[in-house]
Amino acid sequence: MTYTEFIDITGSNANNAPLVHGGVRAYYATGSDGIEASSAQIAAAKAAGMGLIMIDQSPSLSVFAAGNADVADVEPYAGTDSSAAAAVAQRQARGEDSTLYVSYDNLAALKAAIKNPAKVYYWVANYAWSLAESEAQLAANPDWRAIQYGDPSTNPTTLVPGTSVTLEEAQADIDVGLSAWTATFLPDAPDTPSLPGQWHQFVSAYGSGSDVVLVGVGTDSRVYSLTKTNGTTWASSPVNIGSAIPGRWVGGVPFAVIPDSDNLL
Repeated sequence: MTYTEFIDITGSNANNAPLVHGGVRAYYATGSDGIEASSAQIAAAKAAGMGLIMIDQSPSLSVFAAGNADVADVEPYAGTDSSAAAAVAQRQARGEDSTLYVSYDNLAALKAAIKNPAKVYYWVANYAWSLAESEAQLAANPDWRAIQYGDPSTNPTTLVPGTSVTLEEAQADIDVGLSAWTATFLPDAPDTPSLPGQWHQFVSAYGSGSDVVLVGVGTDSRVYSLTKTNGTTWASSPVNIGSAIPGRWVGGVPFAVIPDSDNLL
């Protein structure tokens, strides 16, 4: 069993922590001014290749219930045990699992409010645990997915994962989750173009002819580009440039499959 550290951070502080490609962080999908992440912050994190866990902290948990947030925040001034139970029931009716953030002290009461525990998981907060103790708790509790084990006051010098910025500087909380769970929030890997070695498709050639763009059909049936600049080695750049429709005009030229007689690929 492996574990991944990540932060949860409010919108007002989100820019304090550098974005880390391949990392994960939690933002708020709802909340008062300064809590909810802006659309620009969400877009920037996704563009950086980060996984995002979106938290609904509204009292009704209606965004979570509708399937538009990943986690329900159950604590004072956020969701209640009863609203969490109602939201879980709505998600269960659609066959969806549910993850509920809750303090360790309120965990038993929340569990008692959930009528059907099927596919219900917990993100538990307890600042008395160290990282090692938190990982041990995750291993011992099969319905737990993550633990929040510190904040800027309890762990001021703990680093935001993948950075040299401390929790105190970022004003973020620190969490550890099952890697199998956090990985579900990572963006999909880009499609890899699949070009047979004996074929290529010219879209355009310019300059002296050493700067060439080829296209290849990816596994998603869309067209991707391959470039060779100034006679250098061919490099794959999976940039979607159009639908794979034979005869389609792309870059001013109707592409057609031709033999790779000069072994360019």
